[in-house]
Amino acid sequence: MKCIILGNGKAPLLTDFKWFLKIINPEFIVCADGGANTAYKFNILPDFITGDFDSIKPQVYKYFKDKCEMIENSGQYDTDIEKSLKLALSYKCEEAFLFGVSGNRLDHSLANIAIALKFSDRLKISIISEKSILQIIEGSVELKSVPGEIISLFGIDGITSFTLKGFKYPLKNETLQFGVRESCSNESVIVNPEVIVQHGKGIIIRDHGFMRKNGLF
Repeated sequence: MKCIILGNGKAPLLTDFKWFLKIINPEFIVCADGGANTAYKFNILPDFITGDFDSIKPQVYKYFKDKCEMIENSGQYDTDIEKSLKLALSYKCEEAFLFGVSGNRLDHSLANIAIALKFSDRLKISIISEKSILQIIEGSVELKSVPGEIISLFGIDGITSFTLKGFKYPLKNETLQFGVRESCSNESVIVNPEVIVQHGKGIIIRDHGFMRKNGLF
């Protein structure tokens, strides 16, 4: 089961959002509070709107009030994105695609990446932001790719190790500790290169425009 979660950050391009909506074909759409403002602008009807409702515009709240399920949750120990992910889990969702979770607040952007890491044991999460798609990976992953794709990888700690096969800059059991080392703008040199992440999780970021152009979804 798949869902889309629309946050209150910078709205995606409407053309991008509608393309992903068609490809993902989610079972339901959740708006995290002010994410409903974007849904209203895009003429998209969500299934749920949840959060503390401090960001949704009054006219948007009024419009959606009788059209979808409004779940007000004023708890301050989790963000509206976390509340949305918990809602998705309550409906047995297995994969969530997050839009509008980055923007001009760097703290919010970093927090939402951290939240993706926090929930990655229970959900497969993708963050789509501007031209990029971010995912959390672990274990052995064969990427659907073609030579020339730019792929960036980041670690969190000094324990998790990365092995990269089929990349311009290969690695063998090396760490990519945040703030120490990274594999930014690496490049695939073969079809379907392999990433092996051991003893933890890694972050992979790719250009979804390139992926779409080359049929990698």
